[in-house]
Amino acid sequence: MRAWAWLVLVSGTFVPLTATGQVPLPGASPEEVAELVLAADSTRDWRSLLQLAHPDALLEFRETQLKMLEPVPGPLGVVDSCMRRVFQSAGFARQRETHLRYALDSIFHVPTIDSLGHLSPDSVFARYGQHLSHLPMPRPLDPRAPTRKILGALYGPSQTAYVLVYEYYDSLPGPTWPRERTETMIFRRERGEWRSMLDGPISLSAGTGVLMFSGDE
Repeated sequence: MRAWAWLVLVSGTFVPLTATGQVPLPGASPEEVAELVLAADSTRDWRSLLQLAHPDALLEFRETQLKMLEPVPGPLGVVDSCMRRVFQSAGFARQRETHLRYALDSIFHVPTIDSLGHLSPDSVFARYGQHLSHLPMPRPLDPRAPTRKILGALYGPSQTAYVLVYEYYDSLPGPTWPRERTETMIFRRERGEWRSMLDGPISLSAGTGVLMFSGDE
């Protein structure tokens, strides 16, 4: 048997999606921090998310932006030959250049991808969040938005916790979308406090990228 054990805490806490995000009190549990993260994400409160995020999540966010702005986006660089032809087409190259200049000039306010890589991770996240805050907000009572309930947390090794979030959809976003599902949010200790890896059901997540994916040819 391993030297550590999983502990399951079922709190039955409903997520207040209309609440304003804020910094948790010292000693807050992963479930309590998760509530704040979900609330901040629902209102695009990037300032609160920045304070609730673990440094590793912000570092991953910056690396994702850099990969997405590469000539062949990192996550898509190993696709089949058909998609590779799209990347190599003249139409894609023109669209990519337009998209690249928009991302660098209007979102991150830097001249080159290299200069973006030299920004601190929190600065990259803040600039992305500021840009997003100027875009139209989704409808507050979108029927496709799920009802969420935090079920509890699993505590693992290395100061890591996994918060389980139950989602139920009254109106399905798509024909194959499940009526209910469970998402997992990862939290890690940072200076004694739980901080989010910005994953799971978070829209402004560490894996969010400024991706342009289209082609004329």
